[in-house]
Amino acid sequence: MSKTLHLHYPAEYKTDEWRHNRLKVIARCLNSLVLEGLLLDIGCNDCSITRFLPVGDYHYFGIDLSLTALKEGAPHARIQGDACLLPLRDGVVDTVICSEVIEHLEDPNQLIEEIARVLKLQGKLVISTPNRKSVFLQVQKSLHMPKLHDWKYVASHFQAFSPPELDCLLKEHGFTIKKKAKSVAFPPFRFTKKHYPFKILRAISKAIPEDSQELLIRVAVKAG
Repeated sequence: MSKTLHLHYPAEYKTDEWRHNRLKVIARCLNSLVLEGLLLDIGCNDCSITRFLPVGDYHYFGIDLSLTALKEGAPHARIQGDACLLPLRDGVVDTVICSEVIEHLEDPNQLIEEIARVLKLQGKLVISTPNRKSVFLQVQKSLHMPKLHDWKYVASHFQAFSPPELDCLLKEHGFTIKKKAKSVAFPPFRFTKKHYPFKILRAISKAIPEDSQELLIRVAVKAG
């Protein structure tokens, strides 16, 4: 469990362009897959991802630690629970969303092991997490700028991953990475959450590789 996360952290909503864009990118990754069966959203918060998911022959089910956030997720199926102790049998899930959860956990191996346990063989995982090797952080470091931003020092984060670290963790638990996706290459500062500045920064971000973006986003398959 996180250092600061608790049973009543608030719902996130779609209150800013940065989060709005992340949800849409995750949804686009899912839309490129064949969604069927059970879609498990780990760390679902207020279930806002459902606003961007396609209609299809699948069943959405969310799980989150926060009872406060879950209240805002109606009418979607959801339950309060621990991401590292999922209340599901082995091999019953077809697709998992795990967006910006792993950095909040003391033992990331336990989370990925639990995801692998509940996924069917060839089941899909879309996972995202802050990138501690983002271009912004590298420029900040090279210019010896004041520490304007660093994911490692967010109060509720146990760690931030580099691209090789996340990829290695997934592979160690039997996942094959099928795709990397871009979101935006700039941190969620107040001005980057506003509509017009965000549009400009998102356009710039298209020229920046996936492994240098602010978030690492991976589509992986449980290969066995």
